Amino acid sequence: DERFPALKHGRWIGIGISSGNRLKELGKDKLIDLASRLLALAPDIRIALVGAPADSRLAGELLAALQATNTAGDRLLDTAGQVPLARLAALIDRFRLYVGVDSGVTYLADARGVPVVDIMGPADPEDQRPTGERALIIRRDLPCAPCSHAFRAPYACATGTRACILETDTNDVIAAIQKGLFDETRGI
Repeated sequence: DERFPALKHGRWIGIGISSGNRLKELGKDKLIDLASRLLALAPDIRIALVGAPADSRLAGELLAALQATNTAGDRLLDTAGQVPLARLAALIDRFRLYVGVDSGVTYLADARGVPVVDIMGPADPEDQRPTGERALIIRRDLPCAPCSHAFRAPYACATGTRACILETDTNDVIAAIQKGLFDETRGI
């Protein structure tokens, strides 16, 4: 998107900070941990926070927390609520990688050929999932999951724990990225 000239330089990773179904959201602490670890992978990695207009406050909180660590510098960009749906694909095309929960934006990134890491949470990967050759699925094996299906999606956790999301280990996400997608010869 031409409104974000910074996207022309560096290796940009898009991070989906929310979902239309709040049951699937990673939450502020997990997002900070994930972004911090991604920034630590290499000095030229940059993070673009992707979300809807309703996510602007969360994006601001994430930026403030990440910039307070003094490691982020100018390597962060908030696009939450700033990109109309008609321009979202152009933004996503700038990413070397997209990390998000099972959501429409994750599927759009996959359809555009951008490598994705899909944190499935409550969603059933047998119903639907990214199918690109560089799509990785992260999913906790829990007796209560999957509970969300393509035509039957709950908006509250039946156990009250959201364990399928909150117990997803950021180490697993980073390891998947490093093993499957991080390639210095092609870039992420």
